[in-house]
Amino acid sequence: MEGGNKMKKLAIIMMVMATFLGCSSVENQKSDNQNKVASNGLPNWVFNSTAGGKYKIGGVGVSKRTIDGVNKQREIAVSRAIDEIAKQMGVKVSNTSLSHSTKNNSSFEEYSLQTVEGNKVNAVIKEVWHNEKTGEVYVWMVVE
Repeated sequence: MEGGNKMKKLAIIMMVMATFLGCSSVENQKSDNQNKVASNGLPNWVFNSTAGGKYKIGGVGVSKRTIDGVNKQREIAVSRAIDEIAKQMGVKVSNTSLSHSTKNNSSFEEYSLQTVEGNKVNAVIKEVWHNEKTGEVYVWMVVE
């Protein structure tokens, strides 16, 4: 009988460990895939620029390779993201200025958009992603 109790305890311990390990591996998969869409490998924010409602307004700009290099390509993607934000707000942008800021020990770029109506909107780059296969640059910006 004592051997049977040991086997039951061992079986219970193994089931608990398997359950725990199974849950932790699912959690690791979620965090690894959090910024990816399984079917095409693009970050989730490409299709969900407001991050599920976390941000009121968001925009994504994409630029193909240019002969002027990656910096110009990034500039084009930023401009397109700003245009997308402006469309959502129903405004036309007359001027854009860039400022570098530091918040919580991390540096970020903030763009001030001057609208035709005279309103000022601040948009921040949340993430930049380079598609190695196509050479395209994606820029995700939000209004905070």
